[in-house]
Amino acid sequence: MQRKRSQAGIVRRGVQGTAAFFTIPVLLKERQMIELTKLQNAKIVVNADMIEFVESTPDTLITTSTGKKLMVQESVENVIDLVIAYRRRCLTTPRKRS
Repeated sequence: MQRKRSQAGIVRRGVQGTAAFFTIPVLLKERQMIELTKLQNAKIVVNADMIEFVESTPDTLITTSTGKKLMVQESVENVIDLVIAYRRRCLTTPRKRS
């Protein structure tokens, strides 16, 4: 997996040209997404707003609103707690007024 930092402070992870390649603004990662662990111990960052279903089958299976499925090590309860914490951060973060 490659990791590059651009001049704009953006980290790029994954293999370019595949579905695993994504871009994350470094300073906003913790506020916009949740970090999970795939079954192969690879860390992934998921947009909590895109989660549609979380199932226990016996591993935790996350289905996004786009239909993608992700198997993660975290329990269903842990994923729910991470999403709740994400939502709280969204609600308590002061917005800039223009």
